[in-house]
Amino acid sequence: MRFSNWRRIAFLALAVATAVSLCACAAAKLTWEVDGAGKLTVSGKGRMDDFDQAPCGPWGTGVKSAVIGEGVESVGNFAFEGCAGLTEVTLPEGLKTIGYKAFEGCAALTNVAIPASVTTIKGKAFRLCESLESIVIPDGVTELKNSTFQGCEKLAEVIIPESVTHIDWGVFHGCVKLREVALPKTLTSMDRYVFAECINLQKIEIPEGVTSIGEMMFHNCMGLQSVSLPQSMVSIGESAFKGCYNLPEIALPEHLTEISNEMFAYCIALEQISIPAGVTRIGDGAFERCDALKTVRFAGTPEEWAAIDVGENNDALQAAEIVFG
Repeated sequence: MRFSNWRRIAFLALAVATAVSLCACAAAKLTWEVDGAGKLTVSGKGRMDDFDQAPCGPWGTGVKSAVIGEGVESVGNFAFEGCAGLTEVTLPEGLKTIGYKAFEGCAALTNVAIPASVTTIKGKAFRLCESLESIVIPDGVTELKNSTFQGCEKLAEVIIPESVTHIDWGVFHGCVKLREVALPKTLTSMDRYVFAECINLQKIEIPEGVTSIGEMMFHNCMGLQSVSLPQSMVSIGESAFKGCYNLPEIALPEHLTEISNEMFAYCIALEQISIPAGVTRIGDGAFERCDALKTVRFAGTPEEWAAIDVGENNDALQAAEIVFG
């Protein structure tokens, strides 16, 4: 009798657990199954529900590959978050949205073909996908959300379409294999530390039309050797180029009025900089430890240079030759 009751209780518990797993996709009339090889198949039509923050959504950590079928319109928030064994994902044409942290921490995932139909990739969607090697953002996506590819250590190639107008904070933070990224001409703004810790990034050209870049934008980009800034830019955040050890020279845009705190701190190879006449303030530590700085080309007059409010820890700037006009 006791054994019979135990079996009944166990069966009810299993039924409840199964119902909880299946109901995650019930609202969208989706079904799913995982076979013995760890292959997940999601079928049906509509949007996948969002999930609570838990490893591998409802399907569990044994998932090794996933096929999202035609008719599914979204990958839910946290759907595959923490699926460390996931190596392959197939996404359907017609998919519109990839959810928040949808694939975060899928450390074995090497490649994802994002369908052309996708218009929204939410924040941290591929964060810490340490094996991801390349990505093509589909035309139609207008914004790269926060930390989308942060910590993708093997990401070496990124294609960003002309539809993108804004790159949010930390999108490529710590992508140590990136060497060069072509930014779209449609871009108008970039938030803070987008390329921070991209230690092998060598060259960047920010397109005309971008008016500002956030703090720590290229912080510790030790391999950065060439930077082109547009004349449309009016603001550069603090520590934007701090720790860019191999940057030899840079020309600041003509409408800039302030060189913010620690902007070029520890740029130990910086030898020459061009500063526009409109600059009225140079922040604390803006040129700290820039001991190689030899020449400052200032577009204004000696009187305008003397009137600039220069903060502390800028000895290298004070020792450099100032060339006017």
